[in-house]
Amino acid sequence: MWIDLSMKLRREMDSGEGPLFGNGHIGTHFDVMNRSFPLEYFRRSAVVFHVIKKHGEEIGCGDVDLSLIRREDFAVFHTGYVSSEEGNWSALSEELIDFLLETGISMIGTDAPGIRHGREHTPMDQYCADHGVFVVENMRSLEQIRARCTIYTFPMNFEGLSGLPCRIAAEI
Repeated sequence: MWIDLSMKLRREMDSGEGPLFGNGHIGTHFDVMNRSFPLEYFRRSAVVFHVIKKHGEEIGCGDVDLSLIRREDFAVFHTGYVSSEEGNWSALSEELIDFLLETGISMIGTDAPGIRHGREHTPMDQYCADHGVFVVENMRSLEQIRARCTIYTFPMNFEGLSGLPCRIAAEI
């Protein structure tokens, strides 16, 4: 069975700020920063964690089963942001992000607009990119996936943007 994990884009979302909505940070997208997306990342084994916390609480190492994470995995976090009426999300703790990077994962995904809030957002995306890990934001339909699946990711082939809109699908 296939599940589309991408946000649908609509014309009214166009802010008119440059090519494809600014720097590519629209809908489901990668924060590639100053890196190139390796073709071998198109298909990844993934583990999805469902961690819905109260407003302002971070997702830490104790909130997920770390033993499920394997080298080169796509670690995905369903925070409940899409269905949240508060419009807020739980960021990943720095400790959890460091653990993921040390494990050798290839990508981190979330249904939220970032893995960290505010001024920590862009530097953490760059930190992950510097470790060869790409952050995918604004994923959808994660509640339909339980634990492991295969995720296929198809970013647009643009240059010079810090974000790459993409289509993502899970095969379960």
